Amino acid sequence: MKSILTAIILILFLIQNGDCQTNPKDFPVLRGPYIGQTPPGNQSKVFAPGFVSTEFGELNSVFNRDGNEFYFSRRGVPGKQSKIMVTRLENYIWTEPESVGFSTSCSDIDLFVTPDGLSMVFCSNRIHQKGDGVKTDHDFWISKREGKKWAEPQLFAKEALSEFEDYFPIVTNSGNLYFNSQRGGRATNDIYCSRFIDGKYSGAEKLPEPVNTQYREFDAFVNPDEKMILFSTERPGGFGGSDIYVSFKRPDGSWSEPKNLGSDINSAQSEYGATLSPDGKYFFYTSGKNGNEDIFWVSAEFIEKLKPVEDVFKVMELVTGQKNASLWPNFSSTEIPVLVFDSINTWLFHSEIKPDGFTEVKNHPGVYFFSGQHPLVRGNTITRMGDTWVATSIFSTYARRTGERYTAKDLAGIIIHEQFHIYSRNKHPRWVPNDGLLLLYPAETEDALFLRRIEKEAFKRAATSEKPEDICGWVKEGLKYRGQRMSSLPPAFRPYEPDLQRTEGLSDYIEKVARGLDPLNASEITNGIAPAGVRDLGYVEGRWIAMILDKVNPGWKTILEACDTLYLENILKNVVSDLPSESKSFSSVEIDKIKSETNSDLLHWREKQKKEVEQFDQLPGFRVEINASSKPLNIRIFEPLEIEILDDGSVFHRLIFSAGNASGSLRIMNQPCITWFDNALRIEKLVLNGLKEAPEINENENKLIIRNTNITLELKYLKISQNGSVYSIEL
Repeated sequence: MKSILTAIILILFLIQNGDCQTNPKDFPVLRGPYIGQTPPGNQSKVFAPGFVSTEFGELNSVFNRDGNEFYFSRRGVPGKQSKIMVTRLENYIWTEPESVGFSTSCSDIDLFVTPDGLSMVFCSNRIHQKGDGVKTDHDFWISKREGKKWAEPQLFAKEALSEFEDYFPIVTNSGNLYFNSQRGGRATNDIYCSRFIDGKYSGAEKLPEPVNTQYREFDAFVNPDEKMILFSTERPGGFGGSDIYVSFKRPDGSWSEPKNLGSDINSAQSEYGATLSPDGKYFFYTSGKNGNEDIFWVSAEFIEKLKPVEDVFKVMELVTGQKNASLWPNFSSTEIPVLVFDSINTWLFHSEIKPDGFTEVKNHPGVYFFSGQHPLVRGNTITRMGDTWVATSIFSTYARRTGERYTAKDLAGIIIHEQFHIYSRNKHPRWVPNDGLLLLYPAETEDALFLRRIEKEAFKRAATSEKPEDICGWVKEGLKYRGQRMSSLPPAFRPYEPDLQRTEGLSDYIEKVARGLDPLNASEITNGIAPAGVRDLGYVEGRWIAMILDKVNPGWKTILEACDTLYLENILKNVVSDLPSESKSFSSVEIDKIKSETNSDLLHWREKQKKEVEQFDQLPGFRVEINASSKPLNIRIFEPLEIEILDDGSVFHRLIFSAGNASGSLRIMNQPCITWFDNALRIEKLVLNGLKEAPEINENENKLIIRNTNITLELKYLKISQNGSVYSIEL
């Protein structure tokens, strides 16, 4: 008797812990979150194969909010209509899927568990009441949770129902009901919303374009806060069958242009039934891509990448909402076209014509849409679109150089900055600094760097002072050091900074005022060392001088508009000379501190520069040396803040460089190179290093060709030679 009892206890223990399987089908034992499945990462895969996804059709899947129940629909079982299935985590093991209690003789499909977990809404062709004839279309039903069971379903949201097929109900936090319906005819399918108002549902409203189109749209999953919609559609431009798209709600209540989820999700077959796990980590959908109707899952991180960095209409409302006249006389942001890439698509604002490739945006006059990134949008800058200057902007959540986080107001200020460049270019065409001078700028010295830093500190104190006499005192101190510094520069380089203050400095001032930033709220872009530090100083001092003039002579903008040959420092000198001032100077301790930091920073910079060039020379791969002394290349683009002048006068470029002549052209991005210039700022020599692949040589046309992610180069050569991995060409 004792041995029998022991055996019974042992069997019960094994069953309890899943080590003994009594199911005659030897059903798999699965433990842990997500039915014991290994998370899929960024590549979608079938969910729970052989357990959930079988030889039948599975779709419309959802976990409950606690993650211990998984519901889905199954159809295609011989002799049975579609059923709602459930598997539960009980005693640490997921149970074999079975139909929920109420899903018996009718066709039940498209289930949704409400955010509170207390109700299940689904579609069914069950009759509304006894005595009704056979029902051929599906309506919405709701079942309330009663412990672990679901109560007998009741007809749901009858105000939204039609005599046609109504499918895929989704209930949000507000109670609003989203679904798709064939009420436009059985050959159609559109997405609708029935709003929950005063405890009851309204009639159905068809979602507007761009969600609904003339094509079929269905199976819309709307997240609980109604800011995102995932849906299937058969519109053109997909991968075949029906594809899943995503759209995001804008502040004005409209939906953004839908974005295809891409080839990892969509296929030549049909994809539908999109849902998200309650924790938002995983995206579930149904696809026939494996030859069967299966449920797939994938990390939902990719959805954030499809979301625009910021709503473009919200930002442009801030742009046009600025009181432009207070920023600058006669400047109007609504008169200057803007091209904005929001990280997903490109938008053109304030345009009188629709360019090729763009489509008109309904309900937004003068606004046009381009799918993806338009070739003209390469950064925050200005460019020509036909005969018209256009400001361009690429939305980002932060500044690449400084790490500063951006808000919508910041993005608006950056656009206004570029628009002001166009205004000043049109109104004041002589305001053009010669950035090419930086390529030949005199070598940095301890004295020059010290004078720039102490001058900058004086203007900083002036910009942050409140009393006019203190402001004027620090301005005079700053101008004193500035005069000493300018006298030591060769005459050809002296106009560069005043020119820069009047262009970049003023645009930076306009931007900071539009963003509502104080004078000091601007990150240091460089370490202050020439030549990049000279350009950086032009931005900062131009902004500060403008802010100082706002305090001591509010009418200074009118003066400059009336006589645009003046420099900002000319106006400043005239103003402070007529105002009382309190003598200001730096203490010997302050001067010694600035000198000490200058010498230390300069030594560190020289060591860093030497190491950077050595690393460039030692890069593995192929090297290309271009001798252009007989046919110099004309420079087209370079990034002034990302260059270094080397001891031999050559220029090290870190970020971007473009040049060309009759022999061809080259464009380099995110690939370092070294250039040598003649006195006319033409390139006589260029060295590329660290190429992963050998350049292509077209002997028939005497061309050297490089095409990769970072370099586009095509040049005709006179001579070419190769020594191991080094290619030398003469133009």
